[in-house]
Amino acid sequence: MELSLHQIISFLNSKYPPQYQESWDNSGLLIDTNSPIKKAITCLDCTMEVVNEAIEEKANLIIAHHPLIFSGLKRIVDSDKTGQIVKKIIQNNIAFYCAHTNFDSAAEGLNYHLAQKIGLMHTKVLEPLQLQLYKLTTFVPDEYAEKVRSAMFSASAGDIGNYSSCSFNINGTGTFLGQEDTNPFVGTPGKLHFEPEIRIETIVEQRNVHKTIEEMKKAHPYEEVAYDLYPLHNELENVGLGRIGDLPYIMDEKTLVTYLRDKLNIETIACTKGLGREIGKVAIVGGSGTSAIGSAIRQGADALITGDLKHHTFVDHEKDLFLVDIGHYESEKIAMNIFYDILTKKFPNFAVCISKTNLNPINYL
Repeated sequence: MELSLHQIISFLNSKYPPQYQESWDNSGLLIDTNSPIKKAITCLDCTMEVVNEAIEEKANLIIAHHPLIFSGLKRIVDSDKTGQIVKKIIQNNIAFYCAHTNFDSAAEGLNYHLAQKIGLMHTKVLEPLQLQLYKLTTFVPDEYAEKVRSAMFSASAGDIGNYSSCSFNINGTGTFLGQEDTNPFVGTPGKLHFEPEIRIETIVEQRNVHKTIEEMKKAHPYEEVAYDLYPLHNELENVGLGRIGDLPYIMDEKTLVTYLRDKLNIETIACTKGLGREIGKVAIVGGSGTSAIGSAIRQGADALITGDLKHHTFVDHEKDLFLVDIGHYESEKIAMNIFYDILTKKFPNFAVCISKTNLNPINYL
């Protein structure tokens, strides 16, 4: 089964919206192709070994967690490692897509799956995203209110947590005066008109604003549609950095380390000294989670599980909470399996494989 690149990228972007990525990130489609996609290969890092594997597998789409191009690429030459990889990808007509911090923060992204994997219960987002929500308000004749509301909801407006089709509606009277060249739905050009209307208010994510307004206008009977759009500081509760929740049972520090080794299939774990703490509430952040320590402490976490912790971080927070460094690679290696799982579920007859050459760049001797 062949798919268009647009089909695959549209699906991945719907699962892990690019708008969720950090400002410094570079997620999304970085190298395209006009050819139909015959097979995809998933990986954590796009190395030259992965590109060679893609060629051998006859896969013309590489899906990675880490971006191949982070900052501005000034040249594509053989003397530059990234340039070599980009050059070979283009020469072999392969597309490259990555989902990085948007994948980390998505409702069912990396951190969601990490929390599931270690059995956390009653989970919530550790640091929810902000500045992603808008309030959209419009004014509709009574008999068209249901049609306009439905159109807005169909464009994903009105979602609050686990609830959908949320809106607030107020009856009122609208006024307008059409000029001579207008063709008003009700009223007469040149005459002030009073119309019973319903004010509809709903909430919409930034990524869906344009689509929602378009659908609202299509369903609205007026020649000129009046609406207001307000940016909100409300948190997007199901989306953001990390997860925090309760372990299945209370553990001591040593038991937690053993538990994580088993659940995440990890051999080496670094942690702060055992102080005889009972661990019940845990925060987990895939990749580098040092910046989330403050949030974990404020929300009462007994432990933070992440990667890339520095020497002085262990020193500074030894008594604040139990810090557990499971490694950057170790906390993110499930990404390629997640990409594989969602693609094979969405497109059962499409060929997808997981890279076998994508190994931890850090070796422990």
